[in-house]
Amino acid sequence: MLDFLAENNLCGQAILRIVSCGNAIIAEVLRLSEFIPTVFLLKDRADQQRYGDIIFDFSYFKGPEFWESKLEAKPELQDLDEEFRENNIEIVTRFYLAFQSVHKYIVDLNRYLDDLNEGVYIQQTLETVLLNEDGKQLLCEALYLYGVMLLVIDQKIEGEVRERMLVSYYRYSAARSSADSNMDDICKLLRSTGYSSQPGAKRPPNYPESYFQRVPINETFISMVIGRLRSDDIYNQVSAYPLPEHRSTALANQAAMLYVILYFEPSILHTHQAKMREIVDKYFPDNWVISIYMGITVNLADAWEPYKAAKTALNNTLDLSNVKEQASRYASVSERVRAQVQQFLKEGYLREEVLLDNIPRLLNCLRDCNVAIRWLMLHTADSACDPNNKRLRQIKDQILADSRYNPKILFQLLLDTAQFEFILKEKTEDYQPKDGITSNGLDRLHQSLIKKMPKPGVVAHACNPSTWEAEAGGFLSSSQPGLQSVRKARVESVNNPQCSSSSYMFKQMLSEKQSKWEHYKKEGSERMTELADVFSGVKPLTRVEKNENLQAWFREISKQILSLNYDDSTAAGRKTVQLIQALEEVQEFHQLESNLQVCQFLADTRKFLHQMIRTINIKEEVLITMQIVGDLSFAWQLIDSFTSIMQESIRVNPSMVTKLRATFLKLASALDLPLLRINQANSPDLLSVSQYYSGELVSYVRKVLQIIPESMFTSLLKIIKLQTHDIIEVPTRLDKDRLRDYAQLGPRYEVAKLTHAISIFTEGILMMKTTLVGIIKVDPKQLLEDGIRKELVKRVAFALHRGLIFNPRAKPSELMPKLKELGATMDGFHRSFEYIQDYVSIYGLKIWQEEVSRIINYNVEQECNNFLRTKIQDWQSMYQSTHIPIPKFAPVDESITFIGRLCREILRITDPKMTCYIDQLNTWYDMKTHQEVTSSRLFSEIQSTLGTFGLNGLDRLLCFMIVKELQKFPQYVSEDYPERENCSGNFKNAHECCQPSKKHTNSSKVYLSAITKTQKIWSAYLEAIMKVGQMQILRQQIANELNSSCRFDSRHLAAALDNLNKALLADIEAHYRDPSLPYPKEDNTLLYEITAYLEAAGIHNPLNKIYITTKRLPYFPIVNFLFLIAQLPKLQYNKNLGMVCRKPADPVDWPPLVLGLLTLLKQFHSRYTEQFLALIGQFIRSTMEQCTSQKMPEMPADAVGALLFLEDYVRYTKLPRRVAEAHVPNFIFDEFRTVL
Repeated sequence: MLDFLAENNLCGQAILRIVSCGNAIIAEVLRLSEFIPTVFLLKDRADQQRYGDIIFDFSYFKGPEFWESKLEAKPELQDLDEEFRENNIEIVTRFYLAFQSVHKYIVDLNRYLDDLNEGVYIQQTLETVLLNEDGKQLLCEALYLYGVMLLVIDQKIEGEVRERMLVSYYRYSAARSSADSNMDDICKLLRSTGYSSQPGAKRPPNYPESYFQRVPINETFISMVIGRLRSDDIYNQVSAYPLPEHRSTALANQAAMLYVILYFEPSILHTHQAKMREIVDKYFPDNWVISIYMGITVNLADAWEPYKAAKTALNNTLDLSNVKEQASRYASVSERVRAQVQQFLKEGYLREEVLLDNIPRLLNCLRDCNVAIRWLMLHTADSACDPNNKRLRQIKDQILADSRYNPKILFQLLLDTAQFEFILKEKTEDYQPKDGITSNGLDRLHQSLIKKMPKPGVVAHACNPSTWEAEAGGFLSSSQPGLQSVRKARVESVNNPQCSSSSYMFKQMLSEKQSKWEHYKKEGSERMTELADVFSGVKPLTRVEKNENLQAWFREISKQILSLNYDDSTAAGRKTVQLIQALEEVQEFHQLESNLQVCQFLADTRKFLHQMIRTINIKEEVLITMQIVGDLSFAWQLIDSFTSIMQESIRVNPSMVTKLRATFLKLASALDLPLLRINQANSPDLLSVSQYYSGELVSYVRKVLQIIPESMFTSLLKIIKLQTHDIIEVPTRLDKDRLRDYAQLGPRYEVAKLTHAISIFTEGILMMKTTLVGIIKVDPKQLLEDGIRKELVKRVAFALHRGLIFNPRAKPSELMPKLKELGATMDGFHRSFEYIQDYVSIYGLKIWQEEVSRIINYNVEQECNNFLRTKIQDWQSMYQSTHIPIPKFAPVDESITFIGRLCREILRITDPKMTCYIDQLNTWYDMKTHQEVTSSRLFSEIQSTLGTFGLNGLDRLLCFMIVKELQKFPQYVSEDYPERENCSGNFKNAHECCQPSKKHTNSSKVYLSAITKTQKIWSAYLEAIMKVGQMQILRQQIANELNSSCRFDSRHLAAALDNLNKALLADIEAHYRDPSLPYPKEDNTLLYEITAYLEAAGIHNPLNKIYITTKRLPYFPIVNFLFLIAQLPKLQYNKNLGMVCRKPADPVDWPPLVLGLLTLLKQFHSRYTEQFLALIGQFIRSTMEQCTSQKMPEMPADAVGALLFLEDYVRYTKLPRRVAEAHVPNFIFDEFRTVL
C-alpha cells in the first residue's frame, strides 16, 4: 500500500499541510501577542479620553452609520482617526491575517473531511485514514491544534482587544467593500468569549465548549478521533517507557490532545461517567496538572470542575491519600536518582565501554529522572494553582509537604540530568555530520536567515515567508525525507538544526558502528592467524612446540571470524558467542595456560569478539528512546520559575554556566513539537516558526545569563565610587614625603579585588562553548558583550531619566547643578568602563559611544513622535533592539523623555518674556533683576555631559519645535482665523496705502491706522515669532559649540567636511550656471548623508534652513511689515545694549524678534522678502521726511528701530550691504550711525 506521507499521496499530503499550517498559526499568534498596540487595551485613562471615540468593539456593527456620522461631525476626531489609521493599519492588518488564518484552517479541515466522505481521495475514507498509523496521528493533531489555537488566542489576546482590532481593520481597509471578504465569519468565530486571563477572573459559563462550537465540525469525525485517543497509543510511546508507573508520562502528549478535543464533545465530560472513568484511569491516575502545548499548563481539578462526569471520575486521583502516595513516591524516586546521576557524573566514569555495557541501566535512570522532574515541576507550579481556590491550595500544600519539595534540589536534579544526557550525547571534536544538514549548509542557512529576517523587534508573518523559501529549501528538504512516524522523526531531528547543536556521541557511535566492528573483526582474525603461525613452527615462540592440529584449528577460527557478516547481525551475534566459547575451551583442554603469551593472544581475541557483540548491539532505538525520554517541552514556560535559582547559582559560582548550557540544550528539545510536521511538509514556514521559538529560547538564555553583567556592574559601581570620590589622582610631580598619602593602598586594593571579581564573572560565561540553540548560534563572547551593553543601557538610561527632572518653580533654575551632577555620573561610568575593558576583553570606548548615542537618538526619536502624524513605533525604530532594549519610563510632565525635559527647561529659562538676550555676550539676563540667567557655558556643559549626540539630538528636537511654530503662521493670516475678523479688508487697504512707490503726506497716521485696525492678531503672532527666534538662537549656540569642539577634538574631520562642503556647493553652483555639468542624481544619497555629518560637526547655519513648505499667501509682506512697526514702540535704543524692552510689563526681546521674522520670511519666496524690505524702506523714508519737515532735532525712535532691523538683517543673513541700501539712501544710514 502507498505510504500515507509519500509526496504522491494526495490524501496524506493534504492533511499534513493542514497540520503544518496549524503549528505555524499558533507560532504567529504567540509572536503577535507580544506586539499588541497599547491603545487597543484602553487601560490608560489618557488613552480612553483620546481614543475612546474612534476605537469600537462589535457594538459598532449594530449601527455603523451612527458612529461614522458622529466622527464626521467633528473635524478634530476625523483628523485623529486618520492619524490613528496611518499609525496602526500595518500591525492591525497583521493581526487580521492571523485571525483569518485561524478561520481558513478550520474551513480547510472541514473541506478535507467532506472530500474524504465524498470519495475525492480514491480508496481513502475517514475509517481507512484512522486505521493508518500516520493518518490517525495527523487527524487527531488537526483537531487538537484547532482547539489549541482558539485557547491560545483567548489567553494571549483578550476578546475586547480582538473586537477592537477587527472593527478597526473593517473600517480602515477595503474589507467592507470586498464581496469575497469573509469578515463576518471571522468576527463570529473570534468575538469576545468573556474569558479573561487576569488572576482571579471568573470563568464564563459553558467555556470553552461554546467557543469551540462556533464553527460546526463533523460529529462522527470528533467521535472517532476521541475513540482512537481513548483506545490506542497512537505515537507508540509506551515502548520507550516499559515500567507501568511511567505509563501516564508515556501517554502525556496524547492526554493533552484528548483534554483539548473533549471540549468539542462536552456531553462526555458532563454525562458519560464510564468513558470519563476509563480516560482518567488510563491517562490521569497519578497526575492532574498537564501541559497542553509548549508549556501551557492546565489543572484538571479546576478545568473539569463544571463537568459532573469528569469531576466524579477525577475524584479518585485527587483523593488526598492518592495525592500523598504520589508525592511521597516521587520524593523517594528523586532522592534515589539524584544519587545515581551524581555517581554517573563523576569524572571519568562514563567511558565508552561503561556506556556499552550499561545501556539499559543508564536509560532506566534517565527515565526515572525525567519522570520525577516532570511530575514535580508540573504539580508544584504556581501557574497551575489558583490561590483563590481552597481545594487546589490544599492539594498543593499536601504535595509540597509530602514530597519535601525544595526548588533548589529539584533544579539541581534538572541540572544533573541535563548534564548526564548531554555527556551521553556529546559530540566528539573531530566528528563531522555525515547526513542531514552539513555544518557548511547550516552556516549558509544561518546567513540566509540573518539576511532575510526582519529587524530585531519586528514581527514577521509566519504563514507566508515566501521570500525565504528559495534560500532555505535546498538545505531543509533533505533533512527528513519521507518520515514514517513521530518516533522515527525524533532520530532525524538530531540532524536538524532546530533540535540539537550537532551530532552527539551516541550518534557518532552509531555512525562508526560498522567501521569499528570491521576493525575488531580484523584484529581478532589476525591474532588467530599469528597463533596458527606460532604452532606451525615457522615463528619461534618461547617453549611452544609445533602442533599441526592447533595450527589448522586456529586458521579455521581465523576464517570463521572473517566470515562474520555485519548485515546479518543476529547470526553474527550467535556465531561470535560460539567462537568465544571455543577459545575458552581450547585454552582449557589443550593446557595452553602455561604459556602466558599464547594466553594473552587468546584473551585479546576474546576481547575483540566481546567488543564486536557490544558494537552490534548499538541500536538506533536507544537514540530514539533518549530523545523521547528527554523531552522538556512541558517546561517551556515553567522553567522561568527557576530563573532566580539559576542566577543565584551563577552569582555564587560563575562556572555553573557550563552546566546550564546542557539545560538550555535540553530545553531546545521542545522545538520538536511545533516543527516536526512543518518540516515533514517541507513548508516555507519552517524558518519563521523555528526562528520564533529559537529566538524565545535564546532570549531566555540571555535573561538567565544577564546576572553576570548585573553582578559586574554592581562591582563596577563600587569601582566608580572609589575612583570618583576616594582615590586621588597622582600629580605629574610629587614630593616623596607625600607619596604615602597618594598611595592609598586600602582603596587601591579594594579596586583590585573588585576587578578580579569582574574578571571571574567574565571567565564564567566564556567557559560556555559556542552553541546552536534551535537555529540561532549563541556565541558566549557575543552574549557577554550584549549583556554588558544591556546593563550599560539600563543604568545609563535610568541615570539620564532621573538626573534630568526639573522643578519649574525653582529659582534659580536647577539646570546647571543637575547637568554637573549628571556629568559626574556619566564620567564615572565612562572612566570605569574604560578601566575595566581590558579585564573583560571588550572594546569599552566603542561600546560606550554606540550605546550612549543609541539611547539619546532613541529618546530624541520618541520625543519627536509628538510632532509627527505617523509615529515611529518601537518595532520600527532603528535604535530600539530586542536583545538590548532601551528602557522606557513614565513621563513626569508634558515631555515624554529626558531630552524633551532638558529642551523645555532651556526654553523656560531663556523665555523672551522673562529674559533679555545680549548677542555680543552670548548671555541671557533677567529683564527685571538684570542678573545673568545662563550663557553659552550651558551648551559646553551639555556637551561634556551628553556628548555630541546629546547636543545634536537637542538641535534636532528644536527643529521639530520650530516647524510646529512656523506651521501656525499660515493659519494666522488665513480667513478662518477667529481673531482675523474684518482684517482682510484692512490688510488690503494697508497694502494699497503703503505701496513703496507711493508718497504719503501724513505717513504716521496711515501706519497708525493700519496697525490699530489689525492689532487683534499681533499678540499670538508675536508669541510665535519670539518662540521661533528664541529657538534659532539656541540652535546657533549649539552649532557654535559643536563646531568648536569638532575643530578642537577632530580637526582633520572638521577640515575634511568643510572642504567637501565647499567643493559640493561649488559644483552645484557650476551646474546651475552650466546645466551640462554634473549634478547628484535623485537616487544619490550624498547630499543627504553629508548634511547629517555637517550638522553633527556644527558646519551649518540654522537661519538658512527651510523648515516648511508654503503656499502663496496674499498680503503676507504687509502683514509682517505692520507686525514689525507695531512692536517698535515697545522697544528703545540703548548705546551699550542695543534695542531693549521699554517696559518689563510688555516684554519684547530684540534678537528673537529679528531672527523669528527672518526665519519666517526665509520659508517663502524671495519676492516676499524684497517687498517686506521695500515697505520698511518706505517707512524709514516717510518717517525721516516727516521729521525733516517738522524740524525735529532727533531721529524718531521708530526709524532707529527700523534701521537697526535692516542692519541686523544684513548681518545675520550675511548678505551684501547694498541689499539694504537699495531701499534706504546712504545719507540716512550715515546720519543713523552718528546717532549710534
